Amino acid sequence: MKSSKTIIYLTITVMTIIGCNDQTENQSQDNKPVDTIKIQEPNIEKETYSFQKLLQFKDMSFDIKTKGSGSLRQLIIQPKGFEETNKKFELEIDGKVTDAQVADLNSDGFPELLIFTQSAGSGTYGNVIAFSANGAKSMSQVYFPPTSENPKLNKGYMGHDSFLINESSLIQEFPIYKEGDPNSKPTGGIRRIQYKLVDGEAARKFVVDKISDI
Repeated sequence: MKSSKTIIYLTITVMTIIGCNDQTENQSQDNKPVDTIKIQEPNIEKETYSFQKLLQFKDMSFDIKTKGSGSLRQLIIQPKGFEETNKKFELEIDGKVTDAQVADLNSDGFPELLIFTQSAGSGTYGNVIAFSANGAKSMSQVYFPPTSENPKLNKGYMGHDSFLINESSLIQEFPIYKEGDPNSKPTGGIRRIQYKLVDGEAARKFVVDKISDI
């Protein structure tokens, strides 16, 4: 009888020890550090622009941007609000955009978009990239005549242009260089040119309206 009790006691003791060992192992497993999986977010570079401006005229808007930082840059114009087409215009330009303005230059109730550029180099020659609305339907590019090709304008011209809009006119100004003037010191005064927007055979264009040396 005593032997049977001893056997039962030993059996219970062994089972208790095994159970404790299993519990300890389970606790050890639970206490092990869990490996952390690091998820690397994709490196998305934000596109940068060397010039950006948003212009509004009534229900129409123009988002003007340039990409690049060298002498040649990409000009992007995205119109919105036209009824037939709002196609994006992309042009390669020499130099940088200095400003952009919107105005109604032909008094038809619809906008003209003027983008002023300046070439790279010591001369910093100016140019105008312009668009005119075809009513509410779309917009088309406007021709701006090169100053250097006009004999009435180019005498003493060495760049350094500035542009502005005055009521319904486009105004261009630049210093006049006399023979022997260094690039940094023109001595001939200022030439002021007033342009008006007219309808051409194929498209609208700017023509010289007035010239004055001041």
